[in-house]
Amino acid sequence: MSDQDFEEQPAKRLKYTTQNTDPQENMNNVVPQKAQNDLNHLKKSEVVGNKENVPSKVLSNENHNHEEEDERTETTSSIQSDNDEGEEEEEEIDQNRNTGDRNSESEDDNESDFDDSASEDSVSSDEGDMLKNWFERVQNDKSVDPKHLLQQQGILTDKKQLEFISDEFAWKLLKVSINMLARHLKTQQKPPPRQRLKEFCTLDHVINLIRDSNKIMVLTGAGISVSCGIPDFRSENGLYKIVEKRFQLPDPQAIFDINYFVSNPIPFFQFAKELYPGNFKPSLSHYFIKCLEDKSKLLRNYTQNIDTLEQVAGIEKCLECHGSFRTATCFNCKHRVGCEDIRESIMQQKTPNCSQCTGPFNVLKPDIVFFGEGLPPTFGPQLMEDRKHVDLLLVMGSSLRVRPVCTIPTLLESHVPQILINRECVGQPHEFDIVLLGNCDEIISYLCYKIGWNFSNPSVPLIENVKEPKFIPPNIYLFEGGVSPIPPEPQSTTIHSPVTETQQTVNSSLNLSLQEGQKTDV
Repeated sequence: MSDQDFEEQPAKRLKYTTQNTDPQENMNNVVPQKAQNDLNHLKKSEVVGNKENVPSKVLSNENHNHEEEDERTETTSSIQSDNDEGEEEEEEIDQNRNTGDRNSESEDDNESDFDDSASEDSVSSDEGDMLKNWFERVQNDKSVDPKHLLQQQGILTDKKQLEFISDEFAWKLLKVSINMLARHLKTQQKPPPRQRLKEFCTLDHVINLIRDSNKIMVLTGAGISVSCGIPDFRSENGLYKIVEKRFQLPDPQAIFDINYFVSNPIPFFQFAKELYPGNFKPSLSHYFIKCLEDKSKLLRNYTQNIDTLEQVAGIEKCLECHGSFRTATCFNCKHRVGCEDIRESIMQQKTPNCSQCTGPFNVLKPDIVFFGEGLPPTFGPQLMEDRKHVDLLLVMGSSLRVRPVCTIPTLLESHVPQILINRECVGQPHEFDIVLLGNCDEIISYLCYKIGWNFSNPSVPLIENVKEPKFIPPNIYLFEGGVSPIPPEPQSTTIHSPVTETQQTVNSSLNLSLQEGQKTDV
């Protein structure tokens, strides 16, 4: 599949949450490419409630033909007219900005912009909701220049026009674009789930694929760090269960939610010492990835982990999708420090404050990606480049439940083999070619013995005497510690009831009577 073909895939398969509220970052990191391209061709859209037609070229890119330039001239007149007619709406937006309420009851914000009446075959409202939430966040960020976003996105690039309109009207144009794009996403059909490649189904295939591939992409989650002493997130003894017992939160995930953090950072910093770098050593799974890199087989390790153990293991081709504790940044002035600068505060379960400013919220927040924050700006471009070269995907120790990283397997070419190494099956209805269920370190040890590999680090030997896995047709191998995808058969139980006991008594009497030759009235 070529790059052009990729652009034609439904928007759900594309990146859409690599947002960045920094006005210097290109807004293209936010908008799904497919939906953005389609948006550029929409002729007109009516703003809900305002009955205001916005010419299509308000939403187009810079490289227009002459006919489009004429329409842009028409747009300029429309904008000037709308700037006068829309004074009441601008005042309402200004009032909302002052109060910080981006969920106002205005007609422009009406939920009909994100119609929930789409059919079951359409893309879920996640994309539209994410765009809406992003718009609300950047609109509340006083450091964001709306005119800069308009120019970067190609919505309005003429400097004279940008000077003419007010900031309030610039926000209005951005909202029109987001609302149109959100409605467009709602009409997109769900892409069919990936079907496994039937030519791969055995352990020998796994061994040959790892041995013969030279551009292996590895997607890792918390499961590869469990043996290091770091609990995963969603298991019975995971981090969220610990948080739920220790803190009175509206939801265990709130401890990693940016909105909750801003309102109350104390729970996070009371808990951060449990994950802070320096307390843990890499696992055998980490060193397996390093082994792939040493053998020039690793394309890139996309890790969801924030524990920095990839760096400790020496993995260089690693992209920390959710950031890490390696640095921390002041929420107010953006001054950045290293993890050692706030270690003492973290270990004492105190909230570290910035020494460079005295702002209202000068908290030094570790540079991990909270729910509600955008991924690193390098994530999207790097993934789009790597997907052109990958020849094997290994997913290790991930629940595949956090977007957009969980969508990586869906973005790859259908012919690229995919192997899942995890305690349980995940990602359905997406199909992996071969599934290895169990503890990651044990599975990796088993494979390395079969391949004939050993690690250069003597402190991390392979696990010996790993039991042979149980094969579950057509493509699943169940190692010790893995969760079988086949539910256990229910045990049959005998129900004792007065009716049953009475019937048994009657039957016994009848048998006795027949044996004695008596006539019986039952």
